[in-house]
Amino acid sequence: MAKIEVINENVNDTLESTSARRNTLARTTIALPEVRCCNNQRQKLWRIFLPIAAVILIIISVTVPVVIIGKNKSKKLTSPETTTATLSSSPTTITSTSVHISSAFETTSRVASATTELPFTSLSTLLTTESTEQIQPSPGELVQISLDTVDGITMGIYNTTIGGNSLPATAGNAVGQYVVRHPPSYACDNNTKTKYQSFGWCSLSNFNISGCGHNTGLYFELESGATLVIGLRICEAISRRARNPKIVSLEGSNQSGIDLTLGASWTLIYQGSAEVYDIPSHEDCGRIITFTNTVRYSSYRFLVLETVSKADSTDYSEVQLYTSTVV
Repeated sequence: MAKIEVINENVNDTLESTSARRNTLARTTIALPEVRCCNNQRQKLWRIFLPIAAVILIIISVTVPVVIIGKNKSKKLTSPETTTATLSSSPTTITSTSVHISSAFETTSRVASATTELPFTSLSTLLTTESTEQIQPSPGELVQISLDTVDGITMGIYNTTIGGNSLPATAGNAVGQYVVRHPPSYACDNNTKTKYQSFGWCSLSNFNISGCGHNTGLYFELESGATLVIGLRICEAISRRARNPKIVSLEGSNQSGIDLTLGASWTLIYQGSAEVYDIPSHEDCGRIITFTNTVRYSSYRFLVLETVSKADSTDYSEVQLYTSTVV
């Protein structure tokens, strides 16, 4: 009997275990469709939500910066105080060919060129630096200065370069001379009917040779004393235009007497075109050349570095210097 009871118990345990497994399997089988169903619904929702979210983000990323920029622009344009303050702090740079106006929203200065050549009828030039502002005068503010010299002496020179010692020229028709009837003082007499003619390393017998009249010129000491010169003008002589100065220089010095023969006494003020092109007729003057200079000099040296073309010499009727009424 004991064996039969044990066997019955084992059979019952087996049946109960089998029944439990069937119940678990049934519950698992029922749960799987439910899980799949939920997953499918979630995927459908994500597929709908993600594109909508992406569109919203794109719209926000485009519209927000536009709105901010629009507000900033409207503030800058509509605020009179900001515009006035910015405009007052923005320097204006004017050259002979164009007008550069600093932006109303910029606060930095622009540096103009140190040397500017302007036609006589051109606009004035406003030169700006980082620390100071220098105004180049308009033609209406330029005044020709008198070239009356100390003791009436105007020295002719030849074989002289910028910064070099002055080699005196003499009257005659040979190398290192100037024509007797056309002395250097005639270039400073304010009379276009007279002229200064210098041979340089050539002579009256030379003709159409390159370099004749080059590195010749004159220097003088002003009777009026130290004067600020910011303009130069060359006038043509009654002669062959091949003799006209093409490239010239102007130097200043506060020395006098024999010291003016020394190249170390001179400071370069201008070097460049003589601006005598397109002159309608002989005895006319070229354009006024203006340049930056802040030092008053009592003596000035003018050199012809190159002529327009080959000739036996160089000649010109006047060398005119200009100062400013606002200086």
